[in-house]
Amino acid sequence: MSYLRSRVHVVCLAALCALVVGCGAQSAAPPVDGGVDGGITPPVDAGMDAGVDAGMDAGVDAGVDAGVDAGVDAGSVPRCGDGVVDTGEQCDTGDDLSDDTPDACRTDCTTPRCGDGVVDTGEGCDDGNDVDTDACRNDCTAPRCGDGVLDPGEQCDDGNAIDGDGCQRTCRLPACGDGVLDPGERCDDGNVLDGDGCQHDCVPGCKSAADCADGTFCNGAETCVAGVCKLGAPPPIDDGVACTMDACDEVRDAVTHTPNDAACAAMSSGPSCDANGRLVRRAGRCDAAKGCVADTVLIDDCAAKPSTLTCAGTNVARNVPVCVPAAGGTAAHCGTTQTIAMDCSASLPGARCANEGGRLVYHDDAAPVCLPGAPPRCGSTDMTAVCTAGSATCTGGKRTTYAPNCDPVKGCGQTPTTTNCPGKDPACGGTPAAPTHITYTPACSGSACATTASTEACTAGDPTCTAGKRTTYAPNCDPVKGCGQTPTTTNCPGKDPACGGTPAAPTHITYTPACSGSACATTASTEACTAGSPSCKGGRVTTQTPICDPVKGCDVTSGTQTCSAPDRCTVVTSDHIAQLQQYIPACDAAGQSCDPNSYGPPVGCPSAYTCSGTVSSFHSAECNGAGTACALGPASYPYDCASRNGQLIQCLNLGRPAEQVYTNCQCDASATSSADRCKCESVARACPDDTRTFCKNGSVYGYSAYCSSGTGCTTKEVLVNDCTRPGYYCWTIDASSAECRYLG
Repeated sequence: MSYLRSRVHVVCLAALCALVVGCGAQSAAPPVDGGVDGGITPPVDAGMDAGVDAGMDAGVDAGVDAGVDAGVDAGSVPRCGDGVVDTGEQCDTGDDLSDDTPDACRTDCTTPRCGDGVVDTGEGCDDGNDVDTDACRNDCTAPRCGDGVLDPGEQCDDGNAIDGDGCQRTCRLPACGDGVLDPGERCDDGNVLDGDGCQHDCVPGCKSAADCADGTFCNGAETCVAGVCKLGAPPPIDDGVACTMDACDEVRDAVTHTPNDAACAAMSSGPSCDANGRLVRRAGRCDAAKGCVADTVLIDDCAAKPSTLTCAGTNVARNVPVCVPAAGGTAAHCGTTQTIAMDCSASLPGARCANEGGRLVYHDDAAPVCLPGAPPRCGSTDMTAVCTAGSATCTGGKRTTYAPNCDPVKGCGQTPTTTNCPGKDPACGGTPAAPTHITYTPACSGSACATTASTEACTAGDPTCTAGKRTTYAPNCDPVKGCGQTPTTTNCPGKDPACGGTPAAPTHITYTPACSGSACATTASTEACTAGSPSCKGGRVTTQTPICDPVKGCDVTSGTQTCSAPDRCTVVTSDHIAQLQQYIPACDAAGQSCDPNSYGPPVGCPSAYTCSGTVSSFHSAECNGAGTACALGPASYPYDCASRNGQLIQCLNLGRPAEQVYTNCQCDASATSSADRCKCESVARACPDDTRTFCKNGSVYGYSAYCSSGTGCTTKEVLVNDCTRPGYYCWTIDASSAECRYLG
């Protein structure tokens, strides 16, 4: 606006002068810059009039300012370069528009862009075209390895910096000696020299088969032939049995043949009946040696089940368990078949008497029926009567009973039977010490027999004793003879021989029977028992201890005891070694007792290792407090087995460099030396890639992973991209990456 306003001021001043000279003559003036015709003239006229009335200076100033403002606002047209970003413009810097200055707004009011021929901030180049294979890419970056465009000096370019995908990150085709372990290579140390552990054909060099072992069982055992590792032949897997699943188990280092019963499903069948009346099925199974076989599986032994009786109409029927074959869409199953066990109509008699369940029953001619029960039985529908007994009577010591009877013609009746009431035989009662004699007289009590009883007490006689024999007279009772006395003469007991004294000095006591009035008495005599002489032989002492047997009298018993004494543990002062001497059973020179000084040669006490979690401690040998056995001293020289975790065992080649290290190390409570104090597992892990790149000797270098027998996984420098080709240089992108760039 200021630019236009300054131009309008100049034009208007010139026009004003012309108007003043012409004494206010109003002539049509052309619009300023072709865009303010409708806005300039009226304001100039109005300004002139005001200027004449109020003064030339004030009129000119007010008229020009008002006219210019109104004219520009009402009649100016936006354009590129007017310093204002209008609709359709990306930028507008007025007089600073440029098509050559970096980062400037272009003369068509567009912002800088890749492809406009000017190298702006963030662009490595800008050649103003859309050709992507020249010295500047369409994204305005310089050519580099990994941009997906095959440039001069590159054998390939797959658009990434990943090795092992067919194009190395150096834009070279995979080749033995490039330091990258590619498919088909056993090793690649970045050169083609023999004798450095990896031969010129990328096969590990070797001295023995152990150098070639890759730790994999299923690819066969590697061999070393003329210093070159040769692949082994995989173990045969197929066992010739169709139903086994053959595999090579890398975990167990073994070929496995797992039976697969599912492969034998065609040999399985549903239930059927065998020749023995059993319900069976066929089950297909894989036998590791024979292949598919079919086992007979018992479902139910139908024929072994018990048969049952039941009523079938008027007959007793037997349900016999059988195996029912498949028929009519119904599978084979256990069922029953029914046979007639008893034809009730064939056994129906005429009028008759029968004993049924302990009852006398009279039947006349009746229809046959099957009577349910356990078991069911044949019967009839017309049972005329159950014959019953009459009530018994008793008169004058005679009792009459009336038993039921049955006559096929007359039916039920009663048969009287009269018997004398029993007076009961004489009997003996009371107790054995005071028996009584009882006599009975027959009588009646209503319709039942009864008796009346009379008793006599039986008494004992006075005892007598003569010449060591005593006779007693016990009362007795005989049901026929009545009361009496039973004499019993016994030898007076002299008492059984007995043993007295003490266990160390026993005595044998014998007793002689005698009488004292009518009572028995005894007289006693004693004998002292003596011991025999002891003896010792073969470290065992035999003693002759006196004993007493009540029947046999005095005797001796032999006791044998092995000589023993506590073992002796001592510490040799000079070297502080604990030694144990064991007591050896032996007799003294007299051959009658043990030798107390019979000890064997000293034997060193063992030390030991103890285990607590991962910590193993050493315990020196000592004697116990009593000096009779070996003991362990306090824990010393502790060693934490966890410190072995991560230690290198060996380098491996698992298709790429790898290291085998200890893991999960625990202390071993069964250790016998410091060498086996720990037991560890092992794990193999591939050496990690190091993707850093850097500039060296004018080219891009990186790191190749390998395993060193001394340090484990490490890296070595390898050439990634040769930037010494004409027109290229190595450019450091940041602290961990670099690339080749084209000079342009």
